[in-house]
Amino acid sequence: MAVGYVRFSTLEQKQGNSLERQTRRIEDYCQEAGLRLRKPLYLDEGISAFSGKNKDADLGKLLNDMETGAISRGSLLIVESLDRLSRENVFDHMRLFLEIKNHGIDILTLSDGKMHMADASENDFASLVSALV
Repeated sequence: MAVGYVRFSTLEQKQGNSLERQTRRIEDYCQEAGLRLRKPLYLDEGISAFSGKNKDADLGKLLNDMETGAISRGSLLIVESLDRLSRENVFDHMRLFLEIKNHGIDILTLSDGKMHMADASENDFASLVSALV
């Protein structure tokens, strides 16, 4: 199963194409890859990832669904880029990234086509560096 997460920081961005662009990219990827996309997408509109407030909104629901098993191990989380998930300091960002992977969830970033595999070695240095950068 694929799960999509969409976030943008300001409600003004809702007037632009941020919501439509991110949603369309996730849906198009799933269609092309033959993946079933869980609906609705997790969506944080006008919520900063710099402050981490998205953890109290739909990102928090997504994390809870991973914790409870509503999103099963082996699922794929699709985001436009890792900064949709977090723009916090590097330690908090890495903690979130590893939390998702530790739940057995792969992460795909559409901006660069990078797949961060949950079952990758703890020493998968390239994936960790990519996530940090």
